[in-house]
Amino acid sequence: MSLNAPASVSTGETFTVIIMADPAPDFEVAGFGSEVLFPGGKEAPGSCVNDTDDDGDGAVNDGCAQVGDTSETGDQCANSADDDGDGIVNDGCPAVGAAMEWLQRPSCEDEVLVEQADGDPLVLCLSSVGTLSGGAVHAVLAEFAEPPLTPITLEPGSTAPLVELDFRCLTAGNHTLTLTAVPDSADGVIYADVEGNEIWVETEQQDYDGDTTLNDVADSVTINCEGPAVPASPGPTATGAAPGSLTPGAAEPSATQIGEDGEVSEGDEDDDGDGDGDGISAGLWAVIIAVLAAAIAGLVVFGWRYARSR
Repeated sequence: MSLNAPASVSTGETFTVIIMADPAPDFEVAGFGSEVLFPGGKEAPGSCVNDTDDDGDGAVNDGCAQVGDTSETGDQCANSADDDGDGIVNDGCPAVGAAMEWLQRPSCEDEVLVEQADGDPLVLCLSSVGTLSGGAVHAVLAEFAEPPLTPITLEPGSTAPLVELDFRCLTAGNHTLTLTAVPDSADGVIYADVEGNEIWVETEQQDYDGDTTLNDVADSVTINCEGPAVPASPGPTATGAAPGSLTPGAAEPSATQIGEDGEVSEGDEDDDGDGDGDGISAGLWAVIIAVLAAAIAGLVVFGWRYARSR
């Protein structure tokens, strides 16, 4: 997968970044996951449980979600103390030094451009924000009533747009968007085929989190933002990674690999020692079980109502 974005924009101007299947793989795609990191200013959710400035912007736990009924405000956000006594330092304090913001559309389906091959809407379409300093995370799965999964409409070998994301630059400078990849990031880009197998994409190495360690990423783009600083848009900011659905997570960190030409190579080793070398992830199994349980419950209720009506 790759990112398509403008080379230069003005601060405060809304612009769109497109995640591309470039090229679309040569197998039937039943789902995919994607994560775009951007310089959002706030600390990673996993760093919100301590009392240190993990992102080096001079503020402890800036941008961390509110815990309990109250958040810390004003001068409380400038210290490293738990002023409201909820066990978390500086919860609810605003992010410091945000360079860019994601203008999340009302629903995941408003951002995902693909549909099922049969024209039905996507059943599972999840989006979230809050990984590292900022992250737009999506997981998409076509409808499944029974195996095999209904494929998503992608023409193999084509350059197919998958997801549109709207952003704004808040400060001037060269700001980088990074398309992460599995297995380096549990929420990074990955495909799922109609049999539920996880298929990794080809990656390159970059240091996207500033820790001097190279990470495997699918793509990155740097955007030149010009103009005076502008305030962030008001609105809800979610925290934490998207619910795991197409990412291997703590399940099997080895799967099929897809190259630049869209062809697939196999990798079925049991790298996590659980006796299972490939197939669907634990997170995706949980989603499947939940959806099937809901469907069964709906049928039971329908049957009960039908019987009472007779």
